[in-house]
Amino acid sequence: MKCCDITAGMLRHPIIIERQTKVKNDSGGQNVLWSTHKNMKAQVKPKSGRERVYGMQLESPLTHTIIIRYTTDILTVDRVLFNGRLMQIRAVRNLEEMNRWIELSCEEGVAL
Repeated sequence: MKCCDITAGMLRHPIIIERQTKVKNDSGGQNVLWSTHKNMKAQVKPKSGRERVYGMQLESPLTHTIIIRYTTDILTVDRVLFNGRLMQIRAVRNLEEMNRWIELSCEEGVAL
């Protein structure tokens, strides 16, 4: 998708970007907690689905392309919460390097 093909009216899906924090527990280990990093509007488009065997289990990941307004603080260690579904961010791309829109390549249905 080209940068100039996107309009603000296309961002009609509310999403939450979540970021993990690690907190020490009583047994000396760490617990991973996810908290809201940003609430945003986005364009969410399913891309493809497939089945694969991973760790002796069948997974059916579904990939999505998510378009959001430009920001510099989204990382591939973050995740997206959309309609109660969790998606791992696999790539963050500044469309046409114009600092207007960010494309997130996400995968749903995989271990985070």
